[in-house]
Amino acid sequence: MNFSKYFQDVDSAIKTVNLGVGSYAKLSDGIAVVSELSRPYINAYEQIGKIVDNLTFPDYSFPNIQFPTPDFSNVEELTKNNSKYGWTVTDETSIEFYFSDKLIGMNQKEMDRAFVEHLEANDYENLNRIKSCIISTIEKNVKGLMLQCFKSYEMGLYASIIPTLMILIESEISAIAKSSKINWQLLRDFKKESPKLDEDYLAAVALYSLNRFLKNQLYKDSKFYEKRPAIINRHWVLHGRDDPTNWTKADALRLINVLGTIQMLKSL
Repeated sequence: MNFSKYFQDVDSAIKTVNLGVGSYAKLSDGIAVVSELSRPYINAYEQIGKIVDNLTFPDYSFPNIQFPTPDFSNVEELTKNNSKYGWTVTDETSIEFYFSDKLIGMNQKEMDRAFVEHLEANDYENLNRIKSCIISTIEKNVKGLMLQCFKSYEMGLYASIIPTLMILIESEISAIAKSSKINWQLLRDFKKESPKLDEDYLAAVALYSLNRFLKNQLYKDSKFYEKRPAIINRHWVLHGRDDPTNWTKADALRLINVLGTIQMLKSL
């Protein structure tokens, strides 16, 4: 579409009917002319909108490999169930805990409570392991910022680190993807650069769980005039539309855990 010509035609129409001093009839004629000139451009804009709406995030199939468990289908079900609430697989999470049938059927609050208790059990044993993994592999330019997040978490300042953790997640994804893009385009580049996981079943499940959370929750398109998403959303947080009083310890741990998953994949 030649938008330059469009604006020239509209300007010519306005001058022709002399909207500033003309009669009501001329004003009506002018509106009709501009409306007619605009029609193809409005149609083109609507078509572009439909194309954008149809652009989808990259998807991953559940890994088709042999798992060391008698119930393969249950592993898939539990991975989908847990990642739906933002709890992705990490090297530091107990397999026995993550793939426990007890987690099936839990609502968000119950699931959050279970993971917070698991990560903080035994004097924060699993959380400290995730912390060590992240600090040892995160990009050097953001390592100090990550340490500040952990310090704030230890001080109970959970809400204050949510936006920073969002930034760090995107920073690490872009580093792996070697991409300057954003949103679904960044995640497409991330998929291209993700390691091939033909034999490492746990890493394959970790990648699957991460993608599901990024696609269906963290990066999911959510209109600001609609109801707030049940799970914390990157767009609502970083565009200043979310209410920080809703941010919890579980949200902070959820994002730290996601960073643990990213570092797990980064180190392969």
